[in-house]
Amino acid sequence: MRRNIIEWIILIAAFAILYLTGWYVPVAAKLQQLVLATGIISPESEVLQKPIEGELIFSNTKGKIFSLSDKSGKVVFVNFWASWCPPCLAEMPNINQLYQDYADNDEVVFLMISVEDNFEKSKALVKRKGFDFQIYHVESLNLPAIYKGTLPTTFLLSKDGKVLMQHEGMANYDNEQTRTLIKKALDD
Repeated sequence: MRRNIIEWIILIAAFAILYLTGWYVPVAAKLQQLVLATGIISPESEVLQKPIEGELIFSNTKGKIFSLSDKSGKVVFVNFWASWCPPCLAEMPNINQLYQDYADNDEVVFLMISVEDNFEKSKALVKRKGFDFQIYHVESLNLPAIYKGTLPTTFLLSKDGKVLMQHEGMANYDNEQTRTLIKKALDD
């Protein structure tokens, strides 16, 4: 009995230390990366026949304002994330790998859009992790309904703005399924 109490105290203390020091986010993200590496969580494809109503406004790290309509005629990978979100951090390495494969293609745009209030935290995280993709900050006060959901949420949009893929929660996008969707969207 005494041994069980000691084990519980150690376990609770370990969780308390992780939580109070803020280390629970990177630890949880690493554990979730291991799950993603298995390939059991994949994004799902869903084609919507009508364009998205409303406009998504965002800014880059230098403060320049953009809208999603500025990216018309391009295949757009949109990911909503935050630095405090372990599933967001877990999927970022595979998104970065996918981005690297299309970095030289002007017809494919990656919009990694941070939704947190303090954009400086997002910038610091991306710099610390060494990701190659550009990040953006959501500026829209009234996001179109399709973009409201859990974090992370990811979309792949066709050149004419139709949703080819929509996925809430973490997933591994560095796979043939996503590349096939992008290739098909580029060919259309």
